[in-house]
Amino acid sequence: MKYKTTDIVLATCLKMQGYKIEKITVEGRRGTFIFVDIDQSALDEFNYDGVRVEPKEFHNCVRNLTGTINRMITNGEFSN
Repeated sequence: MKYKTTDIVLATCLKMQGYKIEKITVEGRRGTFIFVDIDQSALDEFNYDGVRVEPKEFHNCVRNLTGTINRMITNGEFSN
């Protein structure tokens, strides 16, 4: 299933679980992360505190996604 989220923590967890980000869009200063082929079980795991990740890797992934959003804002890549 295709899944959209503006939650950078959820997007980071999904990315770290191997799910691919199809597209990132920016509106204002907020990014929307669009994933494909997300299992409902991955979302349930996140919602019920079942996700376990390595903290340093998580931090680096958040920084990378935040950097991507900031670059898109700087370059004027906004959604319509």
